[in-house]
Order: sequence, then C-alpha cells, then structure tokens
Amino acid sequence: MAGDDIQPVRPQPPPTPPSFHGEAFLVLLMYWFGYLPGLVINLYFLDKANAYYRATGHQAGGVGCLRAMLWVFAGLVLLAIFAILAAILVPVLVKIIRDAI
Repeated sequence: MAGDDIQPVRPQPPPTPPSFHGEAFLVLLMYWFGYLPGLVINLYFLDKANAYYRATGHQAGGVGCLRAMLWVFAGLVLLAIFAILAAILVPVLVKIIRDAI
C-alpha cells in the first residue's frame, strides 16, 4: 500500500525559554543610575519578552521581575508627584478657605 513508509512526526521538545533575570538585574542597576534610563531599558526588555510570548505562547523567565519593577518605580514616581502637588495645593486651599470664612 502507498503511504506505509510514512512515519508520524515526533513532537519536538520545547526549547528552553529565554531568561530575563540578568536583564532584570541590569534594569535595577539602571534605575539606580537614573529613573529615565531604567524606565527606557525596562520597557525595552518587557517589549522583547512580550514579543517572545506572542511568537511562542510561552512566558519567559524573569518577566515578573521586570513587571514588578515597572509597577514599583512608576508607582513611586506617581506617589512623589501627588505628594508634591499636595504640599503645594493644601496650603493654597487652606488660605482660600480661611479668607472665605
């Protein structure tokens, strides 16, 4: 019969996913040198990790570290901005309220 010599395709073992642990450590160092360089390199490595996930469907190692650093450092900056705005606006609002009374 025709086709008897066709062998079924053996599933290939999945390749070892890349690890972003080294990149996460580099991002942490970059945040120490400055917020903007750390943010830029963090977004770059997260984009690479997301591209790998979109291409393979598998999550690379260390991506959680990159995401956590993005949340923490972005949160710290937003918290600092709100604290500065509060320090500026609260005395102004108190003065306006005292003048109105």
